[in-house]
Amino acid sequence: MKISYLGITTNNVKDVDVRIETGQIVFFGGPSGSGKSSIAVDTIHKISEDELSQLFSTREDVSRYAIKDYENILPSVCLQQENYNRNPRSTIATYFGLDIYFKQLFSSKNSVSQSRFQFNTLISACEVCKGTGSCFAPDPLSIVDYSCTIGDIPFRTWRASRREYYQKALALFSNENAVDPTSRFNEISHQNQEILLYGESREKYKIEFKSNGRKHTKTAKYIGPILELTQDIEKGRLPKHRAKYLAEVVCRKCEGARFSIDSLKFQLYGKSIGELYLLEIDALLNWIRQKEPEWQRFPDEARPFRRIASFLESLIRLNLNYLNLNRSIPTLSGGELQRLRLAKAVNSHFANFIYVLDEPTSGLHPCEWQTIADVIRELKKKKNTIILIEHNEFLKNTADRVIMLGPSGGSGGGHIVTGRHKAAAETHIDRIFFKSNATIEIRNASSNNIDDLSCSLPLGTLVGICGVSGSGKSSLMKTILPRYLNNTQYISQVPIRGNSYSIVATAIGVLDDIQKLFSIETRCSREYFSFSSKGKGQCEVCCGKGIVEDDSSYIREPLLCPACSGCRFSANALKCHWGNLNIYDFLRLSIDDVISQVPDKYVGLRKSLSLAAEVGLGYLTLFQNTSTLSGGEAQRIKFVAKMLESNNKQIYLLDEPFRGVDRENIRRIVHVLYSLVRGGSTVFIAEHSPFALGYCSYILELGPGSGAYGGKIVYLGERDRLHTAEASRMAPFIEC
Repeated sequence: MKISYLGITTNNVKDVDVRIETGQIVFFGGPSGSGKSSIAVDTIHKISEDELSQLFSTREDVSRYAIKDYENILPSVCLQQENYNRNPRSTIATYFGLDIYFKQLFSSKNSVSQSRFQFNTLISACEVCKGTGSCFAPDPLSIVDYSCTIGDIPFRTWRASRREYYQKALALFSNENAVDPTSRFNEISHQNQEILLYGESREKYKIEFKSNGRKHTKTAKYIGPILELTQDIEKGRLPKHRAKYLAEVVCRKCEGARFSIDSLKFQLYGKSIGELYLLEIDALLNWIRQKEPEWQRFPDEARPFRRIASFLESLIRLNLNYLNLNRSIPTLSGGELQRLRLAKAVNSHFANFIYVLDEPTSGLHPCEWQTIADVIRELKKKKNTIILIEHNEFLKNTADRVIMLGPSGGSGGGHIVTGRHKAAAETHIDRIFFKSNATIEIRNASSNNIDDLSCSLPLGTLVGICGVSGSGKSSLMKTILPRYLNNTQYISQVPIRGNSYSIVATAIGVLDDIQKLFSIETRCSREYFSFSSKGKGQCEVCCGKGIVEDDSSYIREPLLCPACSGCRFSANALKCHWGNLNIYDFLRLSIDDVISQVPDKYVGLRKSLSLAAEVGLGYLTLFQNTSTLSGGEAQRIKFVAKMLESNNKQIYLLDEPFRGVDRENIRRIVHVLYSLVRGGSTVFIAEHSPFALGYCSYILELGPGSGAYGGKIVYLGERDRLHTAEASRMAPFIEC
């Protein structure tokens, strides 16, 4: 059977017809912003979703696709990279329904209610963490300025009105414990660091100091900043402004199990439910297999055990063995969640579905690509139709049909590329080796699965950090490196989580400059160019959101605002013109077009927009809502914003900056990274792309495996010598 989608004009798609044979693997490729997701997700998937929901009268949102006709559609499931789940009680066990089987097993074995084995009830949840498995405690990374000397107070919690008191107390306590006050905090021994952070003096110190211009005298013992905060938490007197110095840590009562002590007393073949949930996936599966001679004798136990084991086998196959069932869904990367959902799909008994997979190899080591390809073929064997949105040539070769969009992104995209479409010119960039001009010594560092790491890292260059998923890359970037390095800018993989007013212009940080430009050029009040300004620029009907809720509908369906037609601005605001453009027209221009419109005198605005264009975002419009951005687009926008807010000679820590980015845009980003290094900055990138890693000067590979099997240095040195590391799993793929 052939599925037809005729005359697609969603977003930037140019009247495209797509016909797909059911039961095939269809690959959608092309540059970032060329229309792949607009067709696969925003049109094909949304049409199926709408048709199905209309049958059950559960349609809840406004569909934005534009199409002339379609026929012979199938139900659709879309597995995307983004993870917007913020519920801390949502775990792998609960999200994928495995908790149902565990509750059955524990209830049957112990003849008690199943409610005793769910941590979202008062009777079963840990009384301290309330079932979240974590509590808030002082965070050394937030408290300590590791590059500061002891004498200059390296503790941010003490840099307030009583700074002089803390400075003198710290000097006296340092002297008492033979700590050199001229040393930086990261230069003293780990033992002395612990003493200063958690210690307490033997005697009281009498200290005279000035605070707010007045003289004071205080006699008290020295109490380390973390001990001080801990005592405030325990006494329930922590001021709100100090909450920023706290971080989530494993609950000291249940040790992350989430359950009450009473619930943890019940056992299943010698293990509590908390113990089983905290085992790594491969260890849990081994335990189930060891106990098989016992549980297979009972039919009511055999079925749930087999269901659990089948799902765990799929997770291990997809290299997720390092996770545990108590892992909170919000803490997973988009790639991890997508693979979990892919494992669930493989275990499903449904057939004749459309599966839309959004860059399933993104965030994966090349050695994991074959596994993804095999799983996709399994889905196909169940008579499913697979649609792949990808940049990966490896998966392209597994497809039954390839549809390429382009020839470029934004307004230059949206065509099915054929011989008549001129290919976009490729950026050429030579690989440059930047010799390290200094090093930083890491000593006995630990975080998550990284234990007692010691190494010498190069500075003043571009360093690629690689390794299989779960090998410790993010732990090194986010937790360890900031302890040892000054002026760090960490950019995570977390999607931009703006509100309904968040657009590309606000995410980059140029909306203020644009409002200022319009105010100067039109001589109108600046407030007229803000859709969040009540009474001036904001549409009063929708409050600047562009949509309103239909109160006559039972499900309060959002509709396009009848007053502003979705433009968000008031009628008076739209009357203010600069040339032939009002503020709404201007914001709907692409970044490339805006650059050509802005006069040279607006230096800051032109610089910001030019940088966005340099990293391949020139096709985006400034008015696009941040919630509609792809993972790769969001990552680059965060990078641009960080670069614009920082000074020269920074140390950039970029966590998978090339995720969801095609080769052309990788070259563009590398060009910007090279300019940063030339300017004296150091750039560390945690990355899986062999093509991108080929542009790095040095490589640090972690591994050899994931979780407990990772966290070790497999290779550290110049990129061109990576092939000499026999244990390297990246060496066969790196492009030098």
